[in-house]
Amino acid sequence: MGTEDRQSDAGLSQWLGVTPTSRAAVHTGLPGLDHLLREEPYRFEFFAAMHLLTRIRLMRPDFDLDGQAELLPIRFRAHQSLAFPPSEIHDLRVLPNSKRPIEMLVTFFGLTGPMGALPRHYTEIVMERIRKRDHVLRDFLDLFNHRLIMLFAEAGHKYRFWFSYEQAVQIGRIRKTQGSQKFRGFVLEDRPRIDHVSQNLLDLVGLGNSLQRYKDIVRGALANRVDIADETFRHYAGLLSQSHRSGLGLEQILSGYFATPVKIQQFVGQWLQLPAEYRTGLPIREEIIAPGASKPTTVPKAPVAHAAPRLGQNTVIGSRIWEVQGKFRVTLGPLTYQRFLDYLPVGNAFRKLAQLTRIYVRGGFDFDVQPTLLGHEVPWCRLGGNETPGARLGWNTWIRNEPFRKPVDDAVFQVENKVSFGS
Repeated sequence: MGTEDRQSDAGLSQWLGVTPTSRAAVHTGLPGLDHLLREEPYRFEFFAAMHLLTRIRLMRPDFDLDGQAELLPIRFRAHQSLAFPPSEIHDLRVLPNSKRPIEMLVTFFGLTGPMGALPRHYTEIVMERIRKRDHVLRDFLDLFNHRLIMLFAEAGHKYRFWFSYEQAVQIGRIRKTQGSQKFRGFVLEDRPRIDHVSQNLLDLVGLGNSLQRYKDIVRGALANRVDIADETFRHYAGLLSQSHRSGLGLEQILSGYFATPVKIQQFVGQWLQLPAEYRTGLPIREEIIAPGASKPTTVPKAPVAHAAPRLGQNTVIGSRIWEVQGKFRVTLGPLTYQRFLDYLPVGNAFRKLAQLTRIYVRGGFDFDVQPTLLGHEVPWCRLGGNETPGARLGWNTWIRNEPFRKPVDDAVFQVENKVSFGS
């Protein structure tokens, strides 16, 4: 490596301005790649190098996300040679005192060069001028080369959607370190603009509007309506966007999210209370005192709004009915005792389980949760001690004189609407 190349590498390192401390602060996971890009840029594919330069640019401590008009100020040139190009990038240089401090020489695109669009003799003319230290023609053609390569880079970035996703994740981490209001503005305004695919996935799910996921707080930190992160909705967008919801789809979502075996038991019966006006009964007479009368008069009570009861048609004896079409059961496990405690109504995972299930099935069904505990994990029922959470009747209390041989599944918890709807 010549003296000029070493100076270019040093200038690139200075332009990057990345220290181990700043890299660790944003958790980019790029140890060694910035050094490799400086020393051997020809080892990188064009779009990979552009993506890496963008991420390194964001790592600079003095980089202002609000004030920078251009994220990656870079100048593209076509490498002037007739040899077969062994790589897409020939060199990466630094231009001191320039608005575009990085200069990239590419071999795969341009008006002249190894893959040039113009006839071969144009490249020969440019190379001859360069040998005579005349760079006017090369610089003139590079005016067009820069614009064409920039458009090519933007088109490639557009259709490599994971580049935008990784860039949005990195900016989000930076915004989170800058305060709650900065992070709120990024999530509500900047993230949909930067990461189009992630926004489209939320649109497919039906949660594209930020007010559907966050409470309307003008100033201050974000307040989620539910305990489920946006990343979960994007990950399961394929299942959540289907118009027909199935038990198998719910099993896949819950088992993947909680990393726990899940089984959906359909057509679970439940008692439904009948409103008083829909209960079958004999006519009732009541006493009223007419104006001016001294004695009460017995008259029939006003009939109810529905039709008169008919045997075999609309007559129900009792105040409740047994219904099996509107409820299902979410069975989890077998679980260890510590995981079992997470799925109790006061556990860490119960509320998320209820909300994620409600988001998938919507509001047409009731459901309950049945965590199954491994038989050998059933604790002894004893008084006192602080080794485990306290015993709760019907939740985590069993009376036994020897270990259970089979999993126990007698704990069933009904999920209330105020829990599953995130209120």
